Amino acid sequence: MRKHVLYLCLMMIMGSPAVSAQAVSIGVLGGIPATGATSNSDESRPYLAGPSIEVRLPAGFAIELDALYRRIGNTSAFNFFQNSITTSLISRQRGNWWEFPLLGKYYFRSRTSAWQPFIGTGYSLRVIRWHIDGSTTTKEANSPSRATKFHDDYRAALGVGATAAG
Repeated sequence: MRKHVLYLCLMMIMGSPAVSAQAVSIGVLGGIPATGATSNSDESRPYLAGPSIEVRLPAGFAIELDALYRRIGNTSAFNFFQNSITTSLISRQRGNWWEFPLLGKYYFRSRTSAWQPFIGTGYSLRVIRWHIDGSTTTKEANSPSRATKFHDDYRAALGVGATAAG
């Protein structure tokens, strides 16, 4: 009997005018940074992209969830001199940056309007997975050089921030 009541409730919810009036939009977002590279060694990709889903609610409100990806990275090289010892360090860092904004939005005009200005605010979660490769070479006068390679993979702490849109 409980099963039948549950099915009946689900059918009523699915058939209600409020639910049938909702519109779901699925698409792809993309963008480029508003500022240039932060340094000469910045090798990050100059774009971000990812899927987006928006659910329109009654009275001009909507909820949007995105999953944005960006490849970031740089290469650094340093030389140290002390007495007759020369040390060289080369480090290559690459990261996969994922950001997941969740926005509550309000549209000022109806869905049928050609121009639909909106405002939105919410939270964004950020996860970065880093991959680092490098080597250190030490050379003393009158002796062969010694090279040491290193490798590291790690995930940065989860970042949470406020997001605004318009």
